[in-house]
Amino acid sequence: MRDPTSVNDTLAVRGHSYLINLIRTMQVPPDTLRERPALILDIDVFTLEPFALEPRLLEQHLKNMRWLKNKIFFGNLTESVLQKYQ
Repeated sequence: MRDPTSVNDTLAVRGHSYLINLIRTMQVPPDTLRERPALILDIDVFTLEPFALEPRLLEQHLKNMRWLKNKIFFGNLTESVLQKYQ
């Protein structure tokens, strides 16, 4: 494999205390006729704002974070890729 090319973005979620760190890495194989390039997505959703470790509140934060992670993940895929893996 050739050295991967990465793009790193940190995004703030307007109206919320969440931040998203998105790293997109493209790995290009040495023989592009036999293998296709691979896209690696690393999505971290986090908050720097402290909150009480109350189970209901923690569950809501985790739900929100999961929703954001999925929105970013599926927003980075094309329609043809989504159809291929349905």
